[in-house]
Amino acid sequence: MDLSFAYLRERDIDILLVEELSVNPEFGAWFCAELHEGFSGAKIASVMQSLNTKYDGETDIQVVAETAIGRLGILLENKISARPQPNQAKNYQKRGEAGIHASQWAKFITCLVAPRKYIEGPNEAPLYDACISYEMLLEYFSRSTDSRSTFKGAMLREAIEQNRRGQVAETNEQVTTLLTAYSKLANSEFLHLGEKARDARKAGAHWMVFQPKDYPKGVMIRHKLPQGEVRLYLPARGWVGIRFHRAANPNCARTRAQAGRSLSPFRIEAGRTQGANRMSNGGRWHSLPNATQRGPSRACATGRNNLTSK
Repeated sequence: MDLSFAYLRERDIDILLVEELSVNPEFGAWFCAELHEGFSGAKIASVMQSLNTKYDGETDIQVVAETAIGRLGILLENKISARPQPNQAKNYQKRGEAGIHASQWAKFITCLVAPRKYIEGPNEAPLYDACISYEMLLEYFSRSTDSRSTFKGAMLREAIEQNRRGQVAETNEQVTTLLTAYSKLANSEFLHLGEKARDARKAGAHWMVFQPKDYPKGVMIRHKLPQGEVRLYLPARGWVGIRFHRAANPNCARTRAQAGRSLSPFRIEAGRTQGANRMSNGGRWHSLPNATQRGPSRACATGRNNLTSK
């Protein structure tokens, strides 16, 4: 069977690891033994993905294993090409220590999982207690010829190749955490708005983009968080007339400005998001928009089916 992947994200490899660690005892024992010979024969007790803490970021995968030396916490950071966040390895150590104080485990180990080229590059790899390369994972799955192992091996080969092709834009962990939560809210309450989730965001990212499926082609809604406004963008060509009912906000101001190949004739003042003035320089954000700042999504939602073309 021929397998191909248009593009793999780190979350895809996260799911691969979570699945294997959860359902394949042999893989779990092998993985722990690769971390340290003293963990040979370990049994996986629990696996959790994408654990966020308020101040020190996210653990991609948290594993608890029963070993000969007691309960072990394994904190995994998975990378394909994204550059490390500031103090990322240090924050993993903090979360490991916190787990000891909370009696989650007696000892812990932090581990970077990534292509070999990434591990050997100029990054924080030496600051982790251990490293497992994608090539090591690929070698493990290559030992078996069943279709399931073949599929996982193909995923890992593609991820290694993606890394070989080059680095991607630098991302920001705090920006990603905030806007991922925003995306989940938008897609749970306002699915028709068509917000497109992304795995990671650059430090200067501060717009949320919506492309409603039931609006005419080319229509786009952008929530500009630092400016505290929602803008409706229309195609610069191809429309004879456009109507937009302002039931969403009686104070909606009509403006017209050329923006590349789109026009932005409508703007809704939505209130600034807390911490938005620090978005452009990658400053820490410690909270999500409050209830009054959820207005942008609701404002856009109110306008559904009120936008028509003649």
